[in-house]
Amino acid sequence: MRIRPLFMIEIQEKESNLKKKKQFKKNILFGRRIEYRIHFFAMMIFLSMFLILIQAYVIQIVRADYYAIKLFNQTSKRNSISTLRGVIYDRNYEILVGNKQRINLILKKTSQTDLDILSKKIISTFEIETSNMTTDELKQAYIFFLNKEKSGASQSVSNLETNYEEVSDKQINQITEYQKKYFIIYQLLENENHIIKENLTKQEVAIFLEHQFEFENLSLEFDWDREYDDKFQLRSLLGKVSRSSFGIHKENLLEYLAKGYHQNDKIGVSGLENVYEDLLKGRSFVSSITMDDSGNLVNKVEDEGERGYDLTLALDMNLQVKVEEITQTILEREKENPKRSYFDQIVVVVMNPNNGDVLCMVSMNQTKEGTYYNDASQTYVQSFIPGSVVKGATLYMGLDQGVININEVLIDEPLKLASSPSKASWKNLGAINDIQALALSSNVYMMKIALRLAGTNYVYNGGLSVKKGTFDIMRSYYQSFGLGVLTQADVYNEQIGYIGNDRKDGNILDYAIGQYDTYTALELAQYVSTVANGGKRLKPRIMLEATLPSKKNVVYTNEVTILNILENKEAMERVQQGFRACVVSGLCTSLKDAPVQIAAKTGTAEAYWEMSDEDGTSYMVSSPNNSVVAFAPYENPQLAIACVIPHAWNGKNSQSNLCLEVTNEIVNYVFKE
Repeated sequence: MRIRPLFMIEIQEKESNLKKKKQFKKNILFGRRIEYRIHFFAMMIFLSMFLILIQAYVIQIVRADYYAIKLFNQTSKRNSISTLRGVIYDRNYEILVGNKQRINLILKKTSQTDLDILSKKIISTFEIETSNMTTDELKQAYIFFLNKEKSGASQSVSNLETNYEEVSDKQINQITEYQKKYFIIYQLLENENHIIKENLTKQEVAIFLEHQFEFENLSLEFDWDREYDDKFQLRSLLGKVSRSSFGIHKENLLEYLAKGYHQNDKIGVSGLENVYEDLLKGRSFVSSITMDDSGNLVNKVEDEGERGYDLTLALDMNLQVKVEEITQTILEREKENPKRSYFDQIVVVVMNPNNGDVLCMVSMNQTKEGTYYNDASQTYVQSFIPGSVVKGATLYMGLDQGVININEVLIDEPLKLASSPSKASWKNLGAINDIQALALSSNVYMMKIALRLAGTNYVYNGGLSVKKGTFDIMRSYYQSFGLGVLTQADVYNEQIGYIGNDRKDGNILDYAIGQYDTYTALELAQYVSTVANGGKRLKPRIMLEATLPSKKNVVYTNEVTILNILENKEAMERVQQGFRACVVSGLCTSLKDAPVQIAAKTGTAEAYWEMSDEDGTSYMVSSPNNSVVAFAPYENPQLAIACVIPHAWNGKNSQSNLCLEVTNEIVNYVFKE
């Protein structure tokens, strides 16, 4: 056993006590450091809170007015008012479309409670039109009030269900007239400008001014609307403009907002109003309500705006009215003719073949009630089987391709191919040349051109084998005249017509005589203009130029545009001579007494009218189309005319081609009267 000395034990105890004292001092020092840090952070928090309180005091008390003004200016809405659109004139500066000022009733943004009270006053004071509500809008209204009854609050119209199939007619009929008016007012709240009623009467304006203190949330606003001259039946061509109360349709809203439009701006939605929107629209008047440094409200004008440019059209309203009168007179005269049971429309386009100016567009229609109206858009939307008027393009193709020669004589006799009925002209014309083939409208001559183009040597009752590419060659020639392609006229929603895609060999024979594809009257006018001017296919133009409203400075010109040129002058001259021969000694002799020489080509095409039995079974009856294309004067063409009469007569009851009468009257009016 080892014994430690006493003095060693004392030394170790002293050392242990010393270590404990040092550790204690160290712990005290660490604790004091923590305490200092806590005091420091507490002081920083206190100072921060103090500074925040000072800043809040400055914002809310010292500079309250300054920040209130700044907030108002940043959140205040800009107000935009569409300026007047440009005026549209005809070529003689007669106004076709102008502007008419009006006064609208405007509802400011208001609460649901205020709306309930205000709506009763509005409905009892002003007439709110509900008759033009669509079925979908009525279904919306039903769902709107159904939800309102369940929840006790009105739901945003834009958030309503879009599937209305479950809403029945019986449920729609439960909606009261008051509810319809309330719904119209409420949905207007979701627009930028809440137009409650457009075009207030003088009496309504007087009532509003007398009781203005009762309508704190209402105001009057000057507005405008397009004004069309009703004596010119051109609304479908000119188009229409949207209403301020509906603004820009939501489907196009983002597109127009990106262009700088405002939600309530009026835009052209169809016709020339749409085609030339960028020229007609003008620049909106823009203002905003701001506060100055003193807190006074200031109406700040950001843009004075500018009226749209005026447009001058190529249309001649004197001629337009005359052709409307001619066509209506003929329809009225023939309406009791039993041999023209289905005759109820005459379509006419008149152009200047030298520059493409469209002078007149008429599609006169007769309703079942016996009234008449012109739908000018049908001249470039509705298509027809044209018949023999296209034979000029067929002859040019044959001469240019070298499958026939100038003055070549062919025998017009019935053609008989294997496994098909014979095809013939309206009568056996015998030996005829190219000009006589146009003058007398030979089907056989044109079919033989197509057969030669197809590489087939005709043999009676023989087969028909068409070489590859024949259809494409024929199409390219017809299209170079403007047949079977868009004319590229500056119109809204132009259509081409039916382009046959059944390339059975025998169809080339029908194609060669205008019995396959269908064309619009505007296409036929472009075609005959190409013949008249010697081979230049011009883009038809409706609008000539745009000018400043207060001055006659031209800002835009719709230039004459040549789309393509048919360069075989000899072939084109033969076509022109054939058209002239049609008037001198052919099927168009009723035109030879006109004050100037006319060149023309007639057409008759197989067409059918749909009928139905008492049991509803439908069947087709024969009712051919008539057509005429013409130009005058022959030596120096100034007019090109295309006329189409669908369903001109019944079946075998052949009647005169009334398009010849229309053409004769137009030429007489222009060059004589």
